[in-house]
Amino acid sequence: MIPRYTIGCWILLFFSPGYYHVLAKVVRVARGLDATLRCTSKTTFKPTWEWNVKPGSNIQTLVLESTAYLLVEKFQETNEGLYYCVNETDKKSGVKLEIQKGVKNRTHEVFRRPKTGPLQLFCEAQSGAKLEGFWRREPTASEGDSCKRHGTDLALFENRSEVKNWPDNKFELRISPLLWEDHGHYRCVLCKDRGIYKTCTYEIITVDVYQEPAELMEGGNGSVVCKVSHARQGTRLLWIEVESQQKFASADGFGIEFALSVINVTLKRSAWVCAVFYKDRLRALLPLNLTIKRQGISPFYLFPACLAGLLLCLAPVLIIYTKVRHRRHEGAEQTQNDDAVHYASVRFKKNKGRIFPALINRIDTISASQ
Repeated sequence: MIPRYTIGCWILLFFSPGYYHVLAKVVRVARGLDATLRCTSKTTFKPTWEWNVKPGSNIQTLVLESTAYLLVEKFQETNEGLYYCVNETDKKSGVKLEIQKGVKNRTHEVFRRPKTGPLQLFCEAQSGAKLEGFWRREPTASEGDSCKRHGTDLALFENRSEVKNWPDNKFELRISPLLWEDHGHYRCVLCKDRGIYKTCTYEIITVDVYQEPAELMEGGNGSVVCKVSHARQGTRLLWIEVESQQKFASADGFGIEFALSVINVTLKRSAWVCAVFYKDRLRALLPLNLTIKRQGISPFYLFPACLAGLLLCLAPVLIIYTKVRHRRHEGAEQTQNDDAVHYASVRFKKNKGRIFPALINRIDTISASQ
């Protein structure tokens, strides 16, 4: 049986083993809240989620063993449509998600990551009469529920908060940017004829992820931390390493902070995701890309490497230069030998069988000067 809520419903779907085909049921989700679907199986096949609406960055899926989770954050009209759980035989079990415009006197848990966008809360009612809407922050509000305007606790947000009154009895609270310390209860009071018509409370739980230290050295050790501002019973944190798809749960499985030690960090395995569950329902997926610094090379070791490379480049040039010099030297020696023979032909003269030493010395001097 699929429950229906009038506002802020968190959807949990259980399908029978084998995923027998059923007609799509209608589930209504309050504007701006999150819809979460879960499909489980007792077979070995892992189910998957499909939908016939326009893909968006606010639709995320996660498969853990035989359970497939789907999370639609900040549900709007563009997310209305059919969502199917698909099995190995292409049988589909579906649910139709629609906007719910009513309010209910209850508390709705909202998980949000700070500094990633504005917090938007909507409070609306289907009434033919003109209503007034007031936003207050608890527990700082001391006047209680009242239709008298006493000012607002939202002034604590300085210029970050804005209240809008739309037609058709729709009231919006916007806080931008959302900060970690903004967690807590926010209450909407709808008034009719100066009397309370309906109230609605939102509990904002801020969630965040970070690494320690802020900059890791490649090959070094550190931690990835996932934490929530305050935990309610049933909150569970799970770390997932994207590359290997390994899952890591805290020892006790519950708590407001889960610090996981990572050893020998590498650039290849720098992507992580923290999954936040509340009462076995997926409430948030928070990605974390580690900041990793490569190990530097000391100049002491860099100089020999550069010198060796330079010598390798110059070696062929030196060899060619040496060979050219050698060939020129051989050519010069050959020329000198030829000249010596030429002058030797005129070195000696005979005169009546006698050699004149003076003439020989003169010819040697001429040869040397040439």
